[in-house]
Amino acid sequence: MSRSIHPRPHDMSGKMIAIVGPSGVGKDSVMSGLCRANKNFLLVQRAITRAPDPLGENHIALDEDEFENAKTAGEFILAWKAHGLSYGIPFASIKLLHHGQNMLINLSRNVLAEANSVFENFVVINLWASKDVLRQRLYSRGREDDKDIEKRIERNVLALPPDLNVHSVNNDHLIDQTINNIIEYLDK
Repeated sequence: MSRSIHPRPHDMSGKMIAIVGPSGVGKDSVMSGLCRANKNFLLVQRAITRAPDPLGENHIALDEDEFENAKTAGEFILAWKAHGLSYGIPFASIKLLHHGQNMLINLSRNVLAEANSVFENFVVINLWASKDVLRQRLYSRGREDDKDIEKRIERNVLALPPDLNVHSVNNDHLIDQTINNIIEYLDK
């Protein structure tokens, strides 16, 4: 369950760009590639109740008590739970939106409608890939067994909420094609 903590701040001239898609579709690779390709993109640093991982996302690692204290203190513009973890977007992580900076964030599909009500210029990039490509990528990560991989692939069909500014992009091919497609769309 998600819960926005505050009403929408005004004068967000930058775009908040949510990158969504199933496990194995390449969300982190695409976000990193967008930041390398265009200096007008920055990653939002999320607060997560997960230990730091030098090979994973650069997030603010909090335990559950720290997370709840930060939420109670009003430090998050948006907070939600997914996959047994708590996630929050600290106000401090998005302050550059007010100065025209475009920001990228990996969001759960379950929080998109709420994020749309919180962020003034909200765009969703919905990445997708064929089941064969997803399966291959998930196997190569080596984190899950065959049964868990098949479950993840079947979850791939979740619908997005209505009334969002959504651009769907196939990420079966070279990542540079995906990045160029997204940049062209956002430049319109």
